[in-house]
Amino acid sequence: MALVFTQKHRCSLGGRAFRAYEITCDASTTTIDATDLDLKEIENVWMASKNDLSAVATLDFAECSDAVGATSQVTVTGAAIGDYVMVAHEADLVDMNVTAYVQTTDKVDIRVQNESGAAVDLAAGAWYVKILKRVGIETQTGSYITFWPALADGDKFTIWALGYN
Repeated sequence: MALVFTQKHRCSLGGRAFRAYEITCDASTTTIDATDLDLKEIENVWMASKNDLSAVATLDFAECSDAVGATSQVTVTGAAIGDYVMVAHEADLVDMNVTAYVQTTDKVDIRVQNESGAAVDLAAGAWYVKILKRVGIETQTGSYITFWPALADGDKFTIWALGYN
């Protein structure tokens, strides 16, 4: 496992040790040992990925009657099932419900559903898609942090850990 710690902050909070790191890893990274964080035991961990993705697509949804919806697909290279998706449109959404999700690798579905009570012709325009890459903790047993899925080569993330020296 190769981890590169590019930044480190150290302090104490309420008798416990606090550490903050910006980490770059290789594809073999599945766990971090507490000793890598200068801790004997990890109590709590917070993480944030620096590998979020974004895309912009021009879409034109057809006029929708009340209680009718439509779906369009946008390519976002690197998107994977399980990633968090946020989406925004540059124009007024006119009481439309909008959902977005990764349908398959590199493909995000944007669904609009008319709940306005009348027919709506949503303005054509730019849709902004933001993918929040999942870098999560599956287990936190004793002195290890386990990642799911295994991190990819070159992934960067920030980790804040609270534990004991």
